[in-house]
This record gives sequence, C-alpha cells and structure tokens, in this order.
Amino acid sequence: MTQAAVAANAPRITKQTPLSVAPISLRPRFNPNATDPDADVSNTALPSDVDARQASYFTANWTAMSIKYLSEAGTVASATYFETIGWKGVLEREAGSPDPLNFPSEPGQRFPVWETFHALSGATTASTCRSSDAEQIDALVVTGTSIHRALIVNWTPESHTIRIDGSDPVAVDPSCLTILELPARN
Repeated sequence: MTQAAVAANAPRITKQTPLSVAPISLRPRFNPNATDPDADVSNTALPSDVDARQASYFTANWTAMSIKYLSEAGTVASATYFETIGWKGVLEREAGSPDPLNFPSEPGQRFPVWETFHALSGATTASTCRSSDAEQIDALVVTGTSIHRALIVNWTPESHTIRIDGSDPVAVDPSCLTILELPARN
C-alpha cells in the first residue's frame, strides 16, 4: 500500500518527528498540482471529492488495511479518517443523500466503515500480521486490555477459508469485513 511507503520514508523529512496524517479519504480533497484546482475531473456525477464506494464494504476493508500499513511503519502518531456524517463520513446524514441516484443510502445509515472503527474500539496496539497472499486476503490484528481481534479483508469475489496463528479455520466471505475474536495472548 502506498501509504505504508510514504509513512516509512517520512522520517527522512521529519527528522524522526511522529506524523499526524489527516484527512485520510478515498478521494483527494483537492488537487494542489492542477492548473485549475477547482476543476472537477472525477468523471462522475458526484463532486470530485466524493466516492460512491464510501457506503460500501470496499471502504471498510480499505480503511482496515490503511490502518494496518500506517501502523506497521511505526512513524504515525495519529490519523484522522473521513468525516463523521454525510457522503464522506461513517454515517449518512439524517436527511439522507443529497444525490440518491448516484450515492444511494438510507437516512442515518451506518456505512460499513463504521464497523471497522467499532471493531477497533478498545484497541491500543496493532500487531504485525503477514498474509500468504495479501492481494487476496489480508488482516489487521489489534489488541487492548480486553480485546485481541483480527479484521480480515477478502479482496476477491470468492469465499475463502483462512487460519490465523493456528486458529480454527474461518470462512471469509467476499464484500464484507470479517471480524474475528482471537484467544488472548499471554
């Protein structure tokens, strides 16, 4: 993931100062290199900084892996993702989508990325975790005082069966985020 490379190389510029990364979103907020920064070149009916995938499991999975790879770099002190409410957020606004044709959602709906952040509640540490084929299945393992869980991402259109640290086999369905409670480590 590109974010991992940027985070790993940042200390060369910051002289070891921990990074705060914000805002993290699917689409760029603006193009600082454009000759016309206000031009919308997104080729969608939505504003250029809005991605219709925000309301999908793609964003839940992408966010879990972003957190994984930024954590593994060991240079990021804090990261701020998305907005809270609206089509760039984790919850739809109470009035619903301003463009329901191109961004279908229900008023007040929790987008799947909400599950990612909910699963991280109580986590204090992200552990290094390697997949035998990260382009198909990858995971973020987090621990805290009372939690030890894996957020498992299936990037393929098929179901897969996986094992984490010798655990029992777990079916990982496509198009969702699988959250697995792991046995506590001593």
